[in-house]
Amino acid sequence: MQESDGRFLLLERGGWVYARHAVEAETFAPDWTATALDFLGVPYLWGGRSSLGLDCSALIQLSLAAAGLHVPRDSDQQEKDPALGEYGSLDDAFHRGDLLYWPGHVAIALGPDSVINATAAPLQVVTEPFETLNQRARSDGGPLRTVRRPEV
Repeated sequence: MQESDGRFLLLERGGWVYARHAVEAETFAPDWTATALDFLGVPYLWGGRSSLGLDCSALIQLSLAAAGLHVPRDSDQQEKDPALGEYGSLDDAFHRGDLLYWPGHVAIALGPDSVINATAAPLQVVTEPFETLNQRARSDGGPLRTVRRPEV
């Protein structure tokens, strides 16, 4: 049992953390898409994976890690990682939680017509229409090339 003053927990290595932010080790959040939505408004930072900001692949990596699934850091590595389950069809309607990969970018489908992603366009984590992102991604690097369906 960790020492607590009711609002804060004492860390083993010293210092305190706000108790409402703490969970037991090996506690997972199975709705990793909801976890991604918790990052709305976080600044975009290319290569970022901290409170200073995140990039698109860090949003995926951190959200999936909260659900207990560990994936590589970069979007091109994630796209090919067998841990991410089945490949979906580019022609089918997207399901909530589908990972959508363009060259150099990844987003999470919230349904058939919207996504969440960390993007340099508004410099933050945003939800936006799929078609808005798809047009921007096509002009930046190429067409949508892969859909993955993680099973968490």
